[in-house]
Order: sequence, then structure tokens, then C-alpha cells
Amino acid sequence: MGNRLRCSERKKMIGKFVGFGNRGTGRMANFVNENVLPKTNFLKDCNLIVLPGLEGKMKEYTKNIVWCHVPAYRMPWSIEMFFVVPDLLKITSMFLVQSEFHKKNLSESFGIDEDRFYIVNNQFEPIEFKEKPKDKINLMYVSQASRGLDILLRCFGQIKDKDITLTIHCCECEDCMTPRDISYESKLIFDQDERIIKNGDSTREIYVDTLQKSHIYAYPCIFEETACIGVMEAMSAGVKVVTTDAGALPETTNGFAKIVKNYPVTHKDMEEREKEMIKVFTKEIKKAIKQIRKNKFDPTPQIEYINNRFTRENCIKQWMELDRIIGEMQ
Repeated sequence: MGNRLRCSERKKMIGKFVGFGNRGTGRMANFVNENVLPKTNFLKDCNLIVLPGLEGKMKEYTKNIVWCHVPAYRMPWSIEMFFVVPDLLKITSMFLVQSEFHKKNLSESFGIDEDRFYIVNNQFEPIEFKEKPKDKINLMYVSQASRGLDILLRCFGQIKDKDITLTIHCCECEDCMTPRDISYESKLIFDQDERIIKNGDSTREIYVDTLQKSHIYAYPCIFEETACIGVMEAMSAGVKVVTTDAGALPETTNGFAKIVKNYPVTHKDMEEREKEMIKVFTKEIKKAIKQIRKNKFDPTPQIEYINNRFTRENCIKQWMELDRIIGEMQ
């Protein structure tokens, strides 16, 4: 379990999530630190743990609140131990999760009663909708390469339309070099197809600009998302989402996205069904392109839904309700 923490280190972690980076987990941790904890009565006295981020550092505390951002599948031991080691389970007051899928996923996988889980939705800043360019249609991909970029590149390679572009924001794409975790065939497409715009892990401003100019958020996800802020932002910007039923994606998009069903999330299933999934996802992208060109996609309902559901106010209310529950437990 590692060495004991010095008193000074312990004080720094009590009542505060340690955020790292500006995406996903770190972004939410920073949001809660700044906007929620100062208003709470009981949470600020708890030991708040973000997974991933602080795993392996908590041993002897008795008021642990564990906030997990990953699903059970492919979970590393450094995180899994919080759900299976009796000593850690004993000193954990509550597990925080991001969706109904996430709660059931962890509860069933580790045999922990659902009453020990509390859902706190991710919060995101709405993206201003701007009219999309009419001359060309842009697809975009935003995530780690390992979550579906390989499939998307091969789908895109089968679409020969010169008026279609693909913008890739990939946090594993250093200096727009070919990203890891993709096949040789996909690397050739990535390197040689002049319609592909490579933004790598770019600034927030460039990312928002891409969203506002894009028409389709093409995400053939093979990872069980527990929420997916990228999808929320795309919906807010009026981008049509074509994705899979992996994890909480159907729950997050709530009927507004085109969901490719029965999508594999294990490496074995993916290898066996790869050709089939490339064919199916390519077909759905082409349908989305045709729908947009015929001006049959109205983004207004999805914008209103997503902006109202994952607001700053709603997020803070959930945390304050959690603060009340923690108070009743003491």
C-alpha cells in the first residue's frame, strides 16, 4: 500500500480533490474545489479521493469519499483495490460515480451495494452555437486514440468525397505525429489523406473553434464511457453525434445521437467483428452526411437538452445534496 503520509501531506488532501490537467477528471476536480467545497458543511472535512489521480495514497483515514471516473473493465489494480481490499472498503463512506451505467457497472462488478454509490454528473461549459460552413462538411474526433480512432480512420478512408474533412484532436498525438494505438493501415490514411486536419492536443480555443465549424462528431468508441464531456460539448455546439452504445453514451446523449448498437468493447470481440463494425459505422457516417446536406438535421432540441441537464447549477445542487447525506451519516 505504500508508505504512510506525513501530517503535512495529510492536511493538504483533507477536504480537497487533487486535480491534474484541464480535461475530464482534472477539470471536474478543479470545478468542485472552486465552486462546491467552500459551500459545504461536511464534505470539506472528508478525505476526498479522485481515481485516477490519488490511488495508492490513502490508507488509515476513516472518512474517505472515493470519486471514480473509470469503469470496471480494464481498470488497473491501483484503482481496483479501492473496491476489493477489505481494509479500504471499511474506511470508505461513499463511492461517487458519473452515471446510472457507472453505478451499476461498479456495483455488479465488485459486489458492492448500490446504496454506497452516489451519482454526481459531470459539468461542462456550454459551447456557443454558430452556423456551420455550407461548402464543406467536417467530421471531428476528440479522445484518446485507443478509444476508436483506428476504426474511424478506416471508415474515413472509405469515404472518397473531396468535400469532406476530418479534424482530429487527440491527446496522444504529439506534435501531430502519427498517434499510437492505431493499425498500419490507419497510419497510412492518417499520414497520406490530405483531407485530415491534425490538431493534436491543442488549446481550448482551437478545440472550441473546431466544434463550432464541425458538422459530425464521429466517435466509434470501444471504451465504456462513464459520461463523456466531449459528447456533451459537441451536442451543445450543435454537432450531430454518431457514436456507439459503449457504457453511458446512450444515457448521456438521451436519444439525440445516432447510436450504433451492440458495439464490442473487449479486444477479442473487436478483432472478431472489426470488418463488420467498420462497415456499419461507415454506413452511419454517410447517412449523417446526407442528412446534413439535405438540411434535415435540427440541432436546437439537443442543444437545449444538454445545456439544461449538465448545468453548473445542477452540478452544485447534486454536491450539496451529497453534503447533506454525509452529514446525516455522521
